Amino acid sequence: MGHVREALAYFKSERVYQQLFWQMRKKYESIGRIGGTVSTKLFSMEELRVISAFFGMPVEKLAAKSSISIKAFEQQLQATRFDGISLKELLEAYFGEELISKKQIKLNRQAEIQEFINELKEKHTILKFWFDYLAKRNADSRWILRLAETDKKVFEDWTCKLALAISALPVVAERLPMFAQRITADPHAFDLNENLGKLLLHVLAVHSSKMEDGAIVMPTSTEDVNELLQEYHIYRDDLLNFVTCAGFWPRTQMVLYTRCGRRQQRRTLS
Repeated sequence: MGHVREALAYFKSERVYQQLFWQMRKKYESIGRIGGTVSTKLFSMEELRVISAFFGMPVEKLAAKSSISIKAFEQQLQATRFDGISLKELLEAYFGEELISKKQIKLNRQAEIQEFINELKEKHTILKFWFDYLAKRNADSRWILRLAETDKKVFEDWTCKLALAISALPVVAERLPMFAQRITADPHAFDLNENLGKLLLHVLAVHSSKMEDGAIVMPTSTEDVNELLQEYHIYRDDLLNFVTCAGFWPRTQMVLYTRCGRRQQRRTLS
């Protein structure tokens, strides 16, 4: 540990190493290993003089090169009093955190989201068929996984509503706003231009098992969307932006109050 602290003191004493090490870190995150090069054009002649001193070569020779080999830097590190310290170890100590490649970050994120999806699948078993499909990470469902990653709490709430929707699908014709009102107490909850409405369509498309090359066929036209919904006895309300219903007679009750001196009279009009 003392050996690492000594190395840090040396490399932090020269500002040029901050830029050089940052470029090395970016390269590691990109390719997932120690390797690649750093362009010499990123440094002034004075900065190259410091780096060339580390390599034990004339600055003119280093300046003539188009790049600095990161692997060569690591090999030179072992030829100094800091031998035994790997370049990855040095960079992690310099930046105070573990170096992780972009590929590994992506894999870690995918594993985290999959664990979250598995938890939802155990909680909402009625949607198991949908969660199993999401696990395949087909192109049509990647946007859903991004939603889950962006806000887990909101996505969990949406999942709860979707589970209720699938468990209480209409057995006779029902308007979409009426269905949304019955399931969520909000007639606009499943509006098809909103995320929850799009998720409902995806769930229904997976449930209907209309596949092509292992992936579901999502409806794209208005006719296709209507056909999918009608397969589950759900009909879009395209006439007005209101819930339409029939067979109801309005009854209005008005309560009027009038003051007569200190007394109040209550009159009901029906």
